Amino acid sequence: MNAAFASEWIKLRRRGMYAALGAIVGLSGLITLLGITHAGARIVQHTGDLLKVVALGVFASAFASEFSQGTMRNLLVRQPRRLRLLAGKYLATVTATAGALLAALAFSVPVGILAAGAKNVSTSAWWTGSGLSSLAHTEVNLFLACVGYGTIGVLLAIVFRSPVAAIGAGLAYLLPVEGILSSVINGATRWLPGQLLDALASGGNGDVSYRAAALTLAVYGLIAATITGLLFSRRDVAS
Repeated sequence: MNAAFASEWIKLRRRGMYAALGAIVGLSGLITLLGITHAGARIVQHTGDLLKVVALGVFASAFASEFSQGTMRNLLVRQPRRLRLLAGKYLATVTATAGALLAALAFSVPVGILAAGAKNVSTSAWWTGSGLSSLAHTEVNLFLACVGYGTIGVLLAIVFRSPVAAIGAGLAYLLPVEGILSSVINGATRWLPGQLLDALASGGNGDVSYRAAALTLAVYGLIAATITGLLFSRRDVAS
């Protein structure tokens, strides 16, 4: 698993990924600049929707591209224990997500301070124990939500074996389909994974509590991991 983790990080350090990271950080700063409010934790929440969608795309692309480019077979020659390969690649992408979130936060906070000063918004409450705790909790919740979106991306990548199909199916379901279902079916928000991930990122909402969202998502995560592991370990890799 360590070898799979290290090899995935080599791929994640390509110039294209650095360009994507720069775009994420830049957009995070722009969103913060346009949407600054009195609450310091909002600095992170303004970037949440963008980063969750990007996480789904990065995870799905990292796994599905191995099939579409024909490199998965080579990886399995070097590491025939498929579940170890899957776990190593997944953990590497999770740590990369954590790094991207920290980079976005490190850039967004100074931008938020400058924007608040320009709008004469006091930032003194941001640096109190309560303010810093709120910011830390929001960052952790956003990280968990991004990992959740990424896990959906991995499952779809293993199912479709195509980056375009996996990302398209994920975005189509999580954005318009779930939005329609939650509006039409009473109580559906309590069970839809995308809605639960949004609730987790925001620390809970009026439809579902943080604890209920976390517990339900934990069950969904086990189901997704089981399906992904079974498909990856049993399906043939022809190219």
